Amino acid sequence: MSLCGGHPADAITVLVRNACETNAARLAARLTAMAPPLGLPRGPGERPTVILFDSDQDDDLPAMLAEPVAAIIDVSCHAPMDGLKRLPSALLVRVSTALALTCDVAGPVSAALCRRLPQARPVETALRAAMQEAIGNAVMHGNLGMDSGLRSRCDGLAAFAHMMDTRAKDPDLARRAVTIAAKWNAHALVVTVEDCGIGFDHHAHAGHAPAPLTAHSGRGLAQIRAACGRVNLLSKGRRISMRFKLASA
Repeated sequence: MSLCGGHPADAITVLVRNACETNAARLAARLTAMAPPLGLPRGPGERPTVILFDSDQDDDLPAMLAEPVAAIIDVSCHAPMDGLKRLPSALLVRVSTALALTCDVAGPVSAALCRRLPQARPVETALRAAMQEAIGNAVMHGNLGMDSGLRSRCDGLAAFAHMMDTRAKDPDLARRAVTIAAKWNAHALVVTVEDCGIGFDHHAHAGHAPAPLTAHSGRGLAQIRAACGRVNLLSKGRRISMRFKLASA
C-alpha cells in the first residue's frame, strides 16, 4: 500500500510492508500531518519515501534499505511515531528491541549509508563496529535495563543470562524502540542511536578516564570512542551521537 499526503512542499510517500493496513494508514496520516514530516531533507520536487513495517511479520532490513528510502519505522514498537522530529536525519531507522535482539541492524544500516555516501566507505568497518556497540548498549542497558556489573562476578554470568532472557520476553520491554538517525555534510557523517530507557548520569563519568577495552563493563563505550572522531552522550545518556570524518572527494 502506498499513501501520499501533507502539503505539496512537505509531501512524503509512505509504503507499507507486511503490516496491518488500518493501523498503518492511521500512522501514515500522522506522518504526513507533520510539518515538515520527520525533518527529512529534500531537493526541489523530491518526495521522501518512508517504509512502515511490522517486525513480527517482516525482518528483511537489507531489502528495505536497498530501496531509495529516507526512513524505516517498525510499527510494532510502542508509540512508533513519538519523538521522530527530535532526530532530523537523511536516513532514519526505528526498530523494536525484539528485532534488534534477533537481527543484525548495524550491518544493513552501515552498508546503506556507504551506498548513499561513498566518502564513508573508508570508515565502514569502524562505522559498523561503533553502531553495533551503540545499538547493543541501547538494547541491553537502555531498553532492557541490564546491569553489566553482574558479569564482573564469578557467579554473575548465569544470573545475567537469565535476567536477559526474562526481560527479552517481556512484551512491554521487547516493544521499546531503538532509533538510528544519520545525517551528513561534505566533511562528516553523524550517526545517533537513541533508546527508551531511564538513562544514567553520564555527566558523572565525563571527567573519568575511559574504561579499558579489557574491562568487564564500559568496554562498549570505549570501543565506540576508539572508532569515532567524536562521541557525545545526550538526553541523560539515552542518546549517543557518533561523528565520523569523511574522506575528501
